[in-house]
Amino acid sequence: MTDPSPSRHVGYCTNVHAGATLEQMLANLRQHVPAIRHHLQDPAPLPIGLWLSRTSLEDVRRTGLSSLRDTLAELETIPFTMNGFPYGDFHQSRVKHAVYSPGWDDPRRLTYTLDLAAVMTELHPAGVTRGISTLPVAWGNAPTTAVEAAGSALRTLARELSRL
Repeated sequence: MTDPSPSRHVGYCTNVHAGATLEQMLANLRQHVPAIRHHLQDPAPLPIGLWLSRTSLEDVRRTGLSSLRDTLAELETIPFTMNGFPYGDFHQSRVKHAVYSPGWDDPRRLTYTLDLAAVMTELHPAGVTRGISTLPVAWGNAPTTAVEAAGSALRTLARELSRL
């Protein structure tokens, strides 16, 4: 029997390194990807889960994709997924529940996720399967209004992703 699902990747997720700005994130890639590639001894492009904090995403939107695209190509990486869970810098000394903010009931989460999707769309040709990981719909004992707002945001996300 043939597996009808798209190819699967196991990749290196770049959120393991602190790097809230685009410059810091690119420096992390330049530092760590060559060592990983050397260790793997695999000439194929390295699949990565790309993490762009809200700040680094704003850097990309302000300066354009060229430095990100050039670095990814230079290091022979393929960002097959985007880590859209940590919105901000979660390498602070105390993170805990702050990593769940903003939640899906906050319009900033939808905007951030759609902005990540737009970057992924620009990094890959049409027809290539991509992914974005995100946080749960709600955290803890969320009020009904928050869950309803999150549901509305996720419906909007689905429509916009379909359009992209």
